[in-house]
Amino acid sequence: MYEGVAEGKPKEQWKLKSAAELLKLKICDMAMGSGAFLVQTCRYLAERLVEAWENAEKANPGKVVTAPEGTLSKSRPEECVIPKDADERLIVAQRIIADRCLYGVDKNPLAVEMAKLSLWLITLQKNRPFTFVDHALKCGDSLIGVSLEQLRYWNLDTRERVSLALIGENLRRDIEQIIELRRQIAAKPVITTEDQKHKEYLLTKAKAVANDLRDGCNLLVSSYFNNLPESEKEGLRQTLLTVFRDGASISEKDRRVLPDLEKLRPFHWELEFPEVFLPSPQPSPSGKGSKVTPRPEGEGTGARVGFDAIVGNPPFMGGQKITGALSTAYRDFLVKWIANDKRGSADLCAYFFLHAKQLLNINGGFGLIATNTIAQGDTREVALDQLIADSGVITRAVPTRKWSGIASLEVAYVWLRQGNWLGEFVLDDKIVDGITAFLTNLGKAIGNPHKLIANQSKSFQGSIVLGMGFVMTPEEIQALIEKDAKNKNVLFPYLNGEDLNSRPDQSPSRWVINFKDYPLDAEHDDLKKPKGRPYASDYPDCLKIVREKIKPERAKNNRKVYRDYWWQYGEKRPALYNAIANQKRVLVLCIVTQYFAPAFCPTGWVYAHRCCVFSLKNWYEYAILQSTIHECWARQYSSSLETRLNYSPSDCFETFPFPTSTANLEEIGDRYYNHRQNIMQTRQEGLTKTYNRFHNPDETAADIQQLRELHIEMDNAVAAAYGWQDLELSHGFHQTKQGLRFTISETARREVLDRLLELNHQRYAEEVAQGLHDKGKKKGKSGGKKKAQAESKNQDNDNGQLSLF
Repeated sequence: MYEGVAEGKPKEQWKLKSAAELLKLKICDMAMGSGAFLVQTCRYLAERLVEAWENAEKANPGKVVTAPEGTLSKSRPEECVIPKDADERLIVAQRIIADRCLYGVDKNPLAVEMAKLSLWLITLQKNRPFTFVDHALKCGDSLIGVSLEQLRYWNLDTRERVSLALIGENLRRDIEQIIELRRQIAAKPVITTEDQKHKEYLLTKAKAVANDLRDGCNLLVSSYFNNLPESEKEGLRQTLLTVFRDGASISEKDRRVLPDLEKLRPFHWELEFPEVFLPSPQPSPSGKGSKVTPRPEGEGTGARVGFDAIVGNPPFMGGQKITGALSTAYRDFLVKWIANDKRGSADLCAYFFLHAKQLLNINGGFGLIATNTIAQGDTREVALDQLIADSGVITRAVPTRKWSGIASLEVAYVWLRQGNWLGEFVLDDKIVDGITAFLTNLGKAIGNPHKLIANQSKSFQGSIVLGMGFVMTPEEIQALIEKDAKNKNVLFPYLNGEDLNSRPDQSPSRWVINFKDYPLDAEHDDLKKPKGRPYASDYPDCLKIVREKIKPERAKNNRKVYRDYWWQYGEKRPALYNAIANQKRVLVLCIVTQYFAPAFCPTGWVYAHRCCVFSLKNWYEYAILQSTIHECWARQYSSSLETRLNYSPSDCFETFPFPTSTANLEEIGDRYYNHRQNIMQTRQEGLTKTYNRFHNPDETAADIQQLRELHIEMDNAVAAAYGWQDLELSHGFHQTKQGLRFTISETARREVLDRLLELNHQRYAEEVAQGLHDKGKKKGKSGGKKKAQAESKNQDNDNGQLSLF
């Protein structure tokens, strides 16, 4: 809207662009719903357009504006003056903006009609028909489609360019005609119902010209949406090419593997809005007509190509749900053709962010709302990391804010611009030096942390039992053991995250049947294990329970291994139980938790999948992990659920650079932990309630005060172990993303993160220099088959079971 913003000039030096320049802007909401963002955009742009008209009139006293572009009156009878009345002038401006500047797409046809109604209501003018917006608000899936260049080469990878002369001349001629028709639609104001009908006629004519091209684009998309083997996909693609070029019919066999286009609703941006994405027609060398050449992917034209801005609130959907809800082929399309083959369990909104940038012109930008996981884990790596690496600059952001609707959700606001940016960076309404992909202030250390070999094979997610039929009450366990004492060999205490955080002694409230990796019986022992190998059938009482409660459930599962091995856990986590087999205790953390509070638990238990188990047993290791130093790192590099931490061992434990000097941490770790245990036993409260008190400034009880003092002592000791005696942590009650917390100051938190990231990069470089990250090199493994067998045998001894029996 203004000159001077991107150049970093002070606000008083910003200059509003002319009316003619403003009306060239193209703004889109690619998941518009009922059009709320477009309505607000219309209001804002119209106010600026009125201001531009006023600027033109002030610069030319006595003159009035007679055309939308700010043309001044020449006192001719045929002139149609823009109304001087402020309200009337604003309505006229809104109608012109809706005619020329706004675009929207949504997959839901009803949403498209609602968006039209929203714009009609805001642009309603007495004695005038509705604003014509059918050409600009369309139905389709914004993420699924092809470019005209891809159509031309009949391949989504245009680098191959196999069929150079596919439809070049026809494509050029048709696109020229469509662009001209759509320009006439945008330029013609709707004064009478006849104007409205004429626009409808022009749009119908443009659709007719585009119909064959749309069919071709749909066929090309369809060739990528099937589950055929790779060896057969190219054959289908060539068959569909023949259908498109020669008008051949599709065989019934091919039709069965093609997607339902009514359900998929592909949207081909360049074909639907060619005036936005293709250069202006240029006069031909002969002087006859004009020429439009479809832009090859990745090639600049020097002309404005793409939207100036994209706004909106694209849909959220967890990465694990995309395949089930939208199909494997859908997700594969997103990963390969939008995310550049960057894989990961990214939220659906990540692909809208990536595609938004692809739809912008070279100086364009977007402002989008996303779930706050956009800056976390795989979603960040797929979206923001790639956007920044591809010359995107995040100019403004709100990392997390409670959703204003009824859903319990935390969202983020992200503004991104392509190319150079010399203006201010605003994070959480505060001016900062820059904004990272984590939506944090740009610190001294730059980049993402690396996984360290030193931390490998020390942190694990618990078992996924996959069936509540395995889980039993202590009374049921007692009955099984009384029936046959041998049953005790496959019965274990079962610790889940709720028990860990709510019970004063972190003890399991339930037990679980665990056949580990035992074959069902000798008949099913395909591996021919040595004589004496346990079988599930050796415990008929327990097997009967699992057969009745688990087998029918597993028979419906999509994964063959889950169906075939119904008596075993879905994910047994042998690496976890082998790693801790020779230890007496381990540290356990609830993965999704309000407070970061690991606790020691005995081995010999089965840990649920919502538990993170660390094969750490020493007090100094506990002190480091429990310290605010590690918690800052964990909250920075893990994702979140609402305001709760969703701890990711691979992202924040395997990357965490531990201090090398730990001698002074044993004693403080012991004192802190045992004081916390005494509080919980005395009050009969779990970890969550204890830390509710810890972080409550109104809580002044002596035992909680002492816990805070011990936490300060522990944090200072950990900082000293890093050699950071110069670092002032400034403990106290501070506002954080999680609310009011007793923690270190925001300045200290940023400094801690900077120093840890720098140390991570240093440690990683040292490991690379030692060849530890060389591909194919075995890392972090020790022992062999005999050791694994010995560790497995140790697990059978139930050394860590509760003393219930």
